[in-house]
Formats: sequence, C-alpha cells, structure tokens
Amino acid sequence: MAGRPFALIGVNSDPELEKAQAAVKKNELNWRSFQNERQDLAAISEDWAVQGWPTVIVMDAKQNIMYRGHDGHEATKIAQQLVVQLEKHAAEKELVKIGTHVGSTAADIVGLDLDGESFSLYAFKGQVLMLDFWGDW
Repeated sequence: MAGRPFALIGVNSDPELEKAQAAVKKNELNWRSFQNERQDLAAISEDWAVQGWPTVIVMDAKQNIMYRGHDGHEATKIAQQLVVQLEKHAAEKELVKIGTHVGSTAADIVGLDLDGESFSLYAFKGQVLMLDFWGDW
C-alpha cells in the first residue's frame, strides 16, 4: 500500500539481533521492525499481552485497536478497509474546507450572472435554494 496512509511495523522475537537482521535481508522485508526484547524494559510482547505467534494487531488512524488475532489475511482485509475509509474521509475533509458538504454552511458564490449582473449566493439567504450545475452538451 505504498503511497497510502498505511504503516506496517514489525516486532521480531528472535533472541539474537543478527538473526533478525538476516531474516529481514533474506525475506526482503521493507518495513520497520523492532526487537521484542528490550534492555531494562519488559518485552514488547508482554506489554501487549501477546499469547502466541504470529499475533497481528490492526489500529485505525486514532490508534484504536480494530483487529487482534492470528489471521494475516483477515488483518490485511481490515487494514485495507480502514485505509479506504481514511482516504475517503480525507477527500471529504477537502469538501469541508470549502463548505460544500452536507451539513455545512454553503460557500458563497460571487461574480456576474449570464446577464452580466452582479451576483452573490448569500443574497438568497432566508430562502430555500437549489443549486444546479448544468451544461448544454
């Protein structure tokens, strides 16, 4: 999912750093990984109450846990759905910025109408208004 709002982070449980690094190279892993065991701290797997390997955890953009389990295919499916929702939300936020989405106050339209008369959408406040984008194709 390169170029999309997604990150994959690994926690490697191999006891030797060199073994983990060799696995990354051998399998051409392109994501950042951490070593499970940490000096002077509990293992990451202990902090996360991991009971078995592999365990996959999927979080949304607010880091709410949306999936926790052992099925990589299911985790991937959920992650892809979350990315699509996040991208859709980002696109909708663009509409929010310019005041064109349902529930927002409409952005003003200022200019000249087809007859050359000065025009402002806000001049119609207090009336029900239907805006129709049309063309003579």
